[in-house]
Amino acid sequence: MSADSLTTLRAENEELRLRLEEAEQALEAIRTGQVDSLVVDSPDGVQIYSLESAIHSYRVLVEAMSEGAATVNDDGTIVYCNERLATLAGAPLERVMGSALRAWTPERLRPTVDSMLRRAPDGDVREELVLARNDGVEIPVYASMTAIHEEGERVYCVVLTDLRAQKRSEEIVAAERLARSVLDQAVEAIVVCDRQGHVTRASHAAEALCGRSPLFLPFVEAFPLAPSGSDRGARPRDVAQAALGGEVLRAVAGSLDRADGTRLDVLVSAAAVRGADGEGVGCVITLVDVTELRRREEALRRSEERYRTAAESLRDADRRKNEFLAVLSHELRNPLAPIHNSLYILERTAPGGEQETRAKAILHRQVRQLTRLVDDLLDLTRISRNKVELRTERLELNELVRRTIEDHRSLFEANGVALEVKLAPDPIRVRVDGPRMAQVIGNLLQNAAKFTARGGRARVSVSRDDAERRAVVDVADTGVGIPPDLVDRLFEPFIQAERTLDRSKGGLGLGLALVKSLVEMHGGDVSARSDGVGRGAEFRVRLPIDEAAGAAPRAKRRTARHQRRILVIEDNPDTASSLREALELGGHVVAVAYDGAEGIARAREFRPEVVVCDIGLPGMDGYAVARALRREPDGMAYYLVALTGYAQPEDVN
Repeated sequence: MSADSLTTLRAENEELRLRLEEAEQALEAIRTGQVDSLVVDSPDGVQIYSLESAIHSYRVLVEAMSEGAATVNDDGTIVYCNERLATLAGAPLERVMGSALRAWTPERLRPTVDSMLRRAPDGDVREELVLARNDGVEIPVYASMTAIHEEGERVYCVVLTDLRAQKRSEEIVAAERLARSVLDQAVEAIVVCDRQGHVTRASHAAEALCGRSPLFLPFVEAFPLAPSGSDRGARPRDVAQAALGGEVLRAVAGSLDRADGTRLDVLVSAAAVRGADGEGVGCVITLVDVTELRRREEALRRSEERYRTAAESLRDADRRKNEFLAVLSHELRNPLAPIHNSLYILERTAPGGEQETRAKAILHRQVRQLTRLVDDLLDLTRISRNKVELRTERLELNELVRRTIEDHRSLFEANGVALEVKLAPDPIRVRVDGPRMAQVIGNLLQNAAKFTARGGRARVSVSRDDAERRAVVDVADTGVGIPPDLVDRLFEPFIQAERTLDRSKGGLGLGLALVKSLVEMHGGDVSARSDGVGRGAEFRVRLPIDEAAGAAPRAKRRTARHQRRILVIEDNPDTASSLREALELGGHVVAVAYDGAEGIARAREFRPEVVVCDIGLPGMDGYAVARALRREPDGMAYYLVALTGYAQPEDVN
């Protein structure tokens, strides 16, 4: 029942109530003898009511009421009721009359009925009650109780108004308010559509998600959804029509194009709403904005990927470190065995013989090998710390390569590898650190000789690339080649193309890393190429050409050797004595001290030109000795040389 219908019904009932009250007053006046009859001017004409006619009229009015009406005595017994009341009570009329009024109310409300009976003699009493039917149904009613007299006795007229329609209307209004409140306060976007798929209601979150008011628009227009990850031009999916067609969507991923052109990632759920007859009356759709969540998930995925990459890099670095330590120990032990054997031979062979000559040659080769290993380690450390200072000069590249080849030619001859050299027809000037660039080319030559089997060939060529204004040095061989998976990593430290148990080729895997670092420090680049294992390799070094005018500087003349007064401060007796003898063989005058204090004292007596001082002296270290010597009267004239195994950049003081 609508609110307007309820209002009309209540107005009609109120009119009947007023007429009933008038009839009751007339009946009371006739019964008490105040008047003999009552004249009423009605639309049907003037009517004269006697007592009997007044009672009859009262009964007719009561029966005509749409509300339940009854007459009860002082103890609440129903002496008369109309059919409407019997209908409300859900019992026959004869059963209702003669029963107690309180018997038709729940136990909890019977005290209220008793209270109304006590208060009714003093005036009208009105309360909200509940009629309890025999079938268990409770009907809310509005009860009014008025005292009247009938046949000389005081009775009470009770009128019960059915409140079910009003309650239903109030419930509908309350439900409407609750629904509106839910939509207004919902955190997620909630959209209600009618049978045509048009938006009839939307939460504030839905309006914010849409970027405009979606009311009365087709859902597919207000919320154009595309499958997740699809192109922006993909046809939007009409979720409302899918739900109205019986499809149930649960957290389906999609992309939403908002009115302002931005795209959001959303999860969509949708289902139809059905009426009491089972027919669809609309649908409800929820949309959850997961754009930020997806962004964080992607960031987390990238972080995890970086973590996995870093972890893999660490594992690879750790593996390479372990391999390097194993190689280092092997490479250091290899020269020590022939050195030890050569010393054994020298102690037992006659001076000047062939055995002595061979032993000395072995010692020279193995010491050079140890020196090269240590130098490679130190050079790589210095380069990684940016502690290498290049002393560049303008040199002719053909001449630099030729001299370097001559220094290494014996290595090719010893290994039985033919070496072909092809220099550029014209001079090529480059600005480089001569010794460092010779080291670069020398490392490539050593690799070519080392990894090419006897009977193989190696080729060195110098050319120029006028288009790139670069000088090019190529070193190629017919050796073991490079596996494809190692070509891109070949210039990393400790990487070697061959890893055999006997390690017959030797080395720490640092040569190419040094080559790359030194070439790049000169503004050049280096690359490697190979057709695969057993098919040789080619390395190409490219350097900027120096176009400055002028001839290349002449080679410096070697200065004549002079006798020097040299003080050696070294706590290791073997090192001190061997260095002393080596310097004396060069014609120098040498004094030795075995700790810092003794060294300072000997300097005052000996007055050296050069002081060779160990850094790791006991007690007073080499740094303290150097500072003390500088404070001596002639200390600033001393040429100080550090003798140490500490070779890290931070050891420079």
